Amino acid sequence: MREEILKVNGLSYEYKDGNRKRVILDHTDIAFETGRIYSITGESGSGKTTFLYCIGGMDPSYKGEILYKGEELKKIGLEKYRRKDVSMAILFFSATFLRLSAIEELSSAEIEETRIRFFPLILF
Repeated sequence: MREEILKVNGLSYEYKDGNRKRVILDHTDIAFETGRIYSITGESGSGKTTFLYCIGGMDPSYKGEILYKGEELKKIGLEKYRRKDVSMAILFFSATFLRLSAIEELSSAEIEETRIRFFPLILF
């Protein structure tokens, strides 16, 4: 039986950019269950990394609710949550990664021309 491990209710995130307010997440709702694999996709700047930082306990300036096993992250304590309950690995690799071996990747001049992509991974 799958258990709901993380639930996001009305998650919003915004910041000021000069005189302009930038809304990155706007009342996002989602539930994550144990035993499932999730993929968070979207265009550059759409809030994927911000969302992962919020649910990973790395950014407390969100509005809304993030519940881990039914308890709000801020009530658990973000430091305690990060230390005890969640791990976040930030992985970087180039687009050539999928078609070259590690040796070819490191010795290739093409790597300098390749766009580096950012793939956060959160493990519970």
